Amino acid sequence: MNCVFIIIIILFAINLRTNKEKDNCLSLDWFNAQRAFFAMMVVFHHMVKYTSISNFPLTIYENLGYLSVSVFFLISGYGLTLKYENGRQNKYIARKIILLVLEYIFVFGLYAIWNILLDGYFDIQQLKSDFEQGILYVDNSWYILAIIIIYLAFDAFFWLKNNRYPDNKLIIWMSLFGLVYSILLIYLRWGTYWYVSYWAFVAGIVLRENKEKFIRVIREKQNVIMAVDIVIFAICFIGSLFRIPWSINFVLKVICSLSFSLLFVFLGMILRYESVPSIKLISKISLEIYLLHGLAFRILRNKLWFVNNEILFSICSIAICVCLAFLVNVATGYLFRKRMNQKT
Repeated sequence: MNCVFIIIIILFAINLRTNKEKDNCLSLDWFNAQRAFFAMMVVFHHMVKYTSISNFPLTIYENLGYLSVSVFFLISGYGLTLKYENGRQNKYIARKIILLVLEYIFVFGLYAIWNILLDGYFDIQQLKSDFEQGILYVDNSWYILAIIIIYLAFDAFFWLKNNRYPDNKLIIWMSLFGLVYSILLIYLRWGTYWYVSYWAFVAGIVLRENKEKFIRVIREKQNVIMAVDIVIFAICFIGSLFRIPWSINFVLKVICSLSFSLLFVFLGMILRYESVPSIKLISKISLEIYLLHGLAFRILRNKLWFVNNEILFSICSIAICVCLAFLVNVATGYLFRKRMNQKT
């Protein structure tokens, strides 16, 4: 698994180039590359549950999850704000949520079929019991429900800002929402992964609303700011590994997620990414990869058969996941377009 992990990183790294076009900072290609890269990192994060691995790499893999999701959240906050600023908010959220729900239903069906074939039944009571604990039927699909809730909140608060409270910044509304959202999930005792990376979404909004100022400040003191960000991340990351009170650990992880996601924003100002078809494809199906990699693991390691070789398991997991993700993306895209055409 470690070998495959390193190879994936190298394959992404070889397409990095120095960004000589200073006016083309934080380009679409850069964000697409981050989306593709961290989709793969999430796969490796969850893969450790199916493999045996030594302590030091295990620590890295275990923390890849919330750190990778923080980059997704920052990109979502940035991209959503950009679309709304450009006047594309009309029905955008509704269309996006319909597509998300459609994909989730599709993948839910695949999981149900697989579990019925494997176990011979569909346990509704277990489904209900797991949901009460914040565990969804589709492995790791909490992100879909979380992003739907966050998108709805963003849409509502953007409308309030434009129509009722023009003097209040969107960042204030989304920060208040984040506090309520986090407190509610803490009360329900759902996993911290539901909300620890949320503040990167808020950071994405701030970044978009202040992009020109942000770029100007970073260019003036680029090395210093990046060094400070790395130091903050390192201190908080190491601190979060110790046995400390939950509240302190949570704060450290929030700071980690912010500094980690912002680090890749800083890198996007000095580096660019060569656009290649494979990266574009993985970026396009990154959501489906997120939804389906758990099923790929189950297909390869279950009570009927067990792919024992770690390298073979890693390679086959990625291959099956990407193939399934592509098929689901094509199928749901077709159904979505057909549905939209019927309405128009």
